[in-house]
Amino acid sequence: MNDNIICRAEIKAKPRTSSYITVLIIVLVSILLLLPISSEKKYELRNYRKIETTISYNIIHVPIYQNTVVENNNKFEVTGAFYAFIILLVFSITFYSLYIATNISYSKQCKLELTDKIVNGVVKKSRINHRLNIPLDKIDNIEIIDLNSFFTGKTIAIRSASGLVKIPWVQNAYEFVNATLAKIEEYKQQVKEENKSLVKTTAESAAAAAKLEASQTSASKIKELKDLLDNDLISKEEFESKRRDLLDKM
Repeated sequence: MNDNIICRAEIKAKPRTSSYITVLIIVLVSILLLLPISSEKKYELRNYRKIETTISYNIIHVPIYQNTVVENNNKFEVTGAFYAFIILLVFSITFYSLYIATNISYSKQCKLELTDKIVNGVVKKSRINHRLNIPLDKIDNIEIIDLNSFFTGKTIAIRSASGLVKIPWVQNAYEFVNATLAKIEEYKQQVKEENKSLVKTTAESAAAAAKLEASQTSASKIKELKDLLDNDLISKEEFESKRRDLLDKM
């Protein structure tokens, strides 16, 4: 029979607005690095031919374009720095996009539920699914920590005898943690009441056993007195007196 689900964590890796702003800044900076801001012209005479070279610099004064004019023939070239900035831009956007896509994919495979007796779920770590099955009485502490700089939601940290488990991207972290703490307290009270009931039952059983033993002892003594009476070793009055005393003790 499945335990009743008290609360289910909403786990979803949603990029923060600041994440999109970061991407936009990367793109804008890359564009600025590719735009010519200033230029410099150089003249030289080679093989009796006049050569005019115009070098264009970006915002940090790194040459990115070069235009060479030889006898009215133009030769336009881009420098190695230009290609380096393009590669950096593509790499940054690709890496950032893959990072976001991977975390979104991982978050869809995570699960965290609170039931009457346990906290269970699945946590994705390094392409491996780790299953959680932690009894409430084994949880030492559960708290919220904020480690998600690129994504919304909070990280829930659960510490137990088996170690520390962190579940990121939880959108309703406060609701889940509060429900878990309340359930742990309720579970402790329930266990306490059960222990009290067990102690009471044990005491009552012990008292009943003692009473039964006393009853059996009195019955045995009455039988001995009857044997003495039958053998005329005690009088009937003595027998009745002692019998009444034993019956009062039962």
